[in-house]
Amino acid sequence: MNLQLLEKLADKRIAIIGDICLDCYYHLGDMSSETSVETGLPANAVESFSFSLGGAANVALNCKSLGAGTVDLFGVVGEDAFGSILKTMLEEGGVGGKGIVTQPNNWDTNVYHKIYIKDIEQPRFDVGLKNEVQNEIIDTLLERFKSSGQYDLVLINEQFPNSLHSLYLQENLNGIVLANESNTVWFTDCRNLHDVYRKTIHKCNRKEGYKVYAKYNPISLNENTDNDIKVVTWLGRHWEMPVIMTLGEEGAIVYDENSSICHILGTHIIEQTDTVGAGDAFFSGLASGYICNLPLAQAAELGNISATVCIKKLRQTGNPTLAEVVALAADLDYRYNPELAVDIRKAKYVTGTDFELINDQISKRRKNKPPKVIIFDHDGTISTLRQGWEVVMRALMISNIIGEQRTTLSAESYHSVEQAVDKLIDQTTGVQTIIQMHEFVKLIRSFGYVNESDILEPKQYKDQYNEQLLSSIQKKKDYVQQGFLSLEDVTIKGSVPFLEYVHQQGALIFLASGTDVEDVKKEAELLGYAHYFNGGIFGSIGDIAKDPKKVVMQEILTEIRKKGDIGVEDCFVFGDGAVEIREGRKQNLFTVGLVSDEKQRFGINLMKRERLILAGADMLIPDFSMFDTLIESLGWEHE
Repeated sequence: MNLQLLEKLADKRIAIIGDICLDCYYHLGDMSSETSVETGLPANAVESFSFSLGGAANVALNCKSLGAGTVDLFGVVGEDAFGSILKTMLEEGGVGGKGIVTQPNNWDTNVYHKIYIKDIEQPRFDVGLKNEVQNEIIDTLLERFKSSGQYDLVLINEQFPNSLHSLYLQENLNGIVLANESNTVWFTDCRNLHDVYRKTIHKCNRKEGYKVYAKYNPISLNENTDNDIKVVTWLGRHWEMPVIMTLGEEGAIVYDENSSICHILGTHIIEQTDTVGAGDAFFSGLASGYICNLPLAQAAELGNISATVCIKKLRQTGNPTLAEVVALAADLDYRYNPELAVDIRKAKYVTGTDFELINDQISKRRKNKPPKVIIFDHDGTISTLRQGWEVVMRALMISNIIGEQRTTLSAESYHSVEQAVDKLIDQTTGVQTIIQMHEFVKLIRSFGYVNESDILEPKQYKDQYNEQLLSSIQKKKDYVQQGFLSLEDVTIKGSVPFLEYVHQQGALIFLASGTDVEDVKKEAELLGYAHYFNGGIFGSIGDIAKDPKKVVMQEILTEIRKKGDIGVEDCFVFGDGAVEIREGRKQNLFTVGLVSDEKQRFGINLMKRERLILAGADMLIPDFSMFDTLIESLGWEHE
């Protein structure tokens, strides 16, 4: 995707016509407040509050943040303080507000009041649900639109039950669309009116798309990839226009001008997220990319990246800037094969084995020769010394989140903590421990059971975890040194003979781990296979900006460039964590995921399957026991 094309946005004129709203965030903490003298009821003390633009106003600000030159907003506000605040915020954001009309009667500025107690959102208070727009207000709005000159792009937004989009507006706006469809690009993002504004490019979410389909097709469809394609194709033919249907964390489906279908992959995020404003961010990025001459599929990918930037911004509508989009696009993590990941019934295996083939193009990559470069993860791929680390981390995290409320916390609340911790561990397995602890600190704050003064630094939690983990594995190390445990007792079955084989074949072999580098080296030396890693042993150095697995990938690319005779088809990654698989996939290396059972050291641990498929594994194996069959399946046999 050529993001340099977005420089053209500075010369574009964009208009947004739609429902304007304001999000007001109130953060309640531990501060005490007085009891009302009049009612005797306790008052809630607000520690801080802030405003964010919503609806069409948010879309307008997003377009401006992405670099658009002229952005004008057309909508209606009430004659109230919130309308004034909204106009001021638009002016500060560089959005033209001459198209905003104030209706003094029967219209309150739409406001969503969002209450947070210790970062946990409470039920909202919504204002403006009984608005009724007047025809003369619509006339004024449309007159201002028509007198504002030619726009390169117009975005139509609709999201309220009692909306700006009265029947009167629908009829008149449709006339403008048809009169200007040859010289203006029109996009629509509506909750209920896609069938009204037909001659526009349609961006809808899955629920909205299926709803229109069901209106004309009595047979209901379950939401899955096959039906998504069916629905989007039907919508495109129905409206005779391109359609982009967003699928949440699964990405989007695009039906373009040539009636072609493209699936935009979802993105993987390990941080906490807030999905408010994600649809607006996608819409803005999509339309902005398209008028800068990006093909529709690439414009949708830009929309997806913009939405990903947005949801990483907590408790706000999250306006993505061009700089943020460009930075994320340079190092984006995707979610591959989501339906296969959650449904083992779709699995396909190498005959007579437990080797699951994810990439059906595997045969095209066979070269009938041994590999030249291999990267191995350590824990769970070769070594089982650290087996059980998840249990140690889970207990530490739960204990530190609930603090002194262990005995008083309700069962429901305790279960919520468990679920959040399990999700964090699952999403971050394979990353550096220090990164896990940075996210853990955010999780502690989000629950609010521990006073801010009692929350430690990420490194302090990492030290606690390492101390507890090392004490649990030291006995294993002692038993290995004393000869009570053999190498086979503390490694995945067949892993060391497999290492020896690829070493004999002359491969350049790397070891990459999220564990501290000195610990990795000592454990590899203890178990007697450190010498096999002629490419080097890499581990965490405590710097979250220098992930060891990314460092290894760069090392490999350097080797490929230096040697000249190594192609990506000669490079393989083996690991039981999502990070190494995902990094390998980014570089188009062949990735083999280990669904290894570390406790018994052979067989399948299905808990690993979903995360490895989502990370982009080409193939899954339980261990290295079926040595000859594995080599044959990978195409490593000589001619």
